[in-house]
Amino acid sequence: MINLGLSITSLVTRNGPGGIKNLNPSLWLDPADMRSLFQNSAGTMPILGPGQPVGLMLDKSNDLRPGPDAVTDGGLNDGEAHWNTNGDATISNGQVRIHSPDGSYSNVVQTDILTVGEWYRLEYTVTAYGFGGLSISGVTGNPPLPTTIGRHSVIIQSTVEYLSIKRRSGPTDITIADIAARSIPGYHAAQKFNDDRRPFLARHPMSGIRNLMDNSASFAGWNDSAGSLTATALGTPEIEMVKLAARVGQSGLTFVALPSAVQATQTVTFSVVASAAEIPILHLIGGDGFAASRGAFEVDLTTGAILSGSAYVESLGSGLFRVSTQLDYSGTGNKNLYLRPREEMGVDVLGNGVKGILLAQAQLEIGSAPTPYQNRINQYDVTESGQRAFWYLSNDQIDDELVVEFPDLGSDVTEFWADENGVTIRGGQLIGAGNRLVPGGASLYAYGAIGRALSGPETEQLRKFLELRAAVRS
Repeated sequence: MINLGLSITSLVTRNGPGGIKNLNPSLWLDPADMRSLFQNSAGTMPILGPGQPVGLMLDKSNDLRPGPDAVTDGGLNDGEAHWNTNGDATISNGQVRIHSPDGSYSNVVQTDILTVGEWYRLEYTVTAYGFGGLSISGVTGNPPLPTTIGRHSVIIQSTVEYLSIKRRSGPTDITIADIAARSIPGYHAAQKFNDDRRPFLARHPMSGIRNLMDNSASFAGWNDSAGSLTATALGTPEIEMVKLAARVGQSGLTFVALPSAVQATQTVTFSVVASAAEIPILHLIGGDGFAASRGAFEVDLTTGAILSGSAYVESLGSGLFRVSTQLDYSGTGNKNLYLRPREEMGVDVLGNGVKGILLAQAQLEIGSAPTPYQNRINQYDVTESGQRAFWYLSNDQIDDELVVEFPDLGSDVTEFWADENGVTIRGGQLIGAGNRLVPGGASLYAYGAIGRALSGPETEQLRKFLELRAAVRS
């Protein structure tokens, strides 16, 4: 459960020439470094990838360096000389068994070692698991601790001065060892009030987001009630494909509705990589919400020849073709896209559940021509081959709230951030002790504060650093 996710870009821009470390920031929040991100404010659920909510961001101004271990005899070698147990918990052979056969209170505790309000990295090893769960006293919400066999690392903010690991609820039998609690200096940002107000971790390529179609590689979510979409080993090492086969007695119809991002009277381009399998022809037609030909075409996937309609065909080699068409949405009516395998031009196939065509890399984009393919899982996870990815917090700009608990930094603080609007650097800011909201732009790439005024060259250094992180200009 120890989160080792790390962005190479983060390392380069932090420690390279002109990096932010040279400016000695008081606060530095970095969405590109997953070591510092957790799904919940208690820090017990690390972020594993884009599309997950962010409830805690650790301040990287101290490089996440932990302080000394607050625990005495974390190896439990001296029995109860430094630890106390309650209920049926017992310490022996360097381990503590937190045992509660009837669900009554059971814990191991060491007193007067933590500082209220401080953040700590709690580490421990689960050596045996029977049943039940663990939690830690003094953490808001009584969050569960990981209990799978092995070493675990979680982040906690203590509201008490003692360290108590306890049965969470109900009957419990779990044995742990090698306990440590090291402080994490910094002013960390957390959402402590309402989990519905967490932003999401997201990434997009340097070129921005063009593909509007979710699950563009897997085709998950496409309606295949008449056809069947299944993964296949066919294709190339670079392009994974799915097979569209017509179900028994059906015409092989599958469709997807255009996203709401496509507005009335807008021109869009749909493209897909296709290859012949048992059936040679790809047929596409749009719903009645599209003007004129509704984008209809038929393409022979053995030769790349356009048999009917209007399409553009690009040969990718190895029997693969990227086929695209332009669609003009009228603003009303059905805006689904329908794909069919056909054995003969103009004749729908009678399906047997096996015969079909191969599909990959669906893309829907605004404009009248196809652009390089972007792999879109969802709105939070879009990548493009050969393009650097930028990581950010995706906010709804209404109620997403991460709060930083600042001390009194004074009246001449430099506060800075990078978002979809560019780079903002504000000098002479008054930041007193208390909570301060992290800026809530639609895409927040970086946020921080420096507890002093910057010189002209330092300001320019910071600006270039932030522009590099977000590929934006102020």
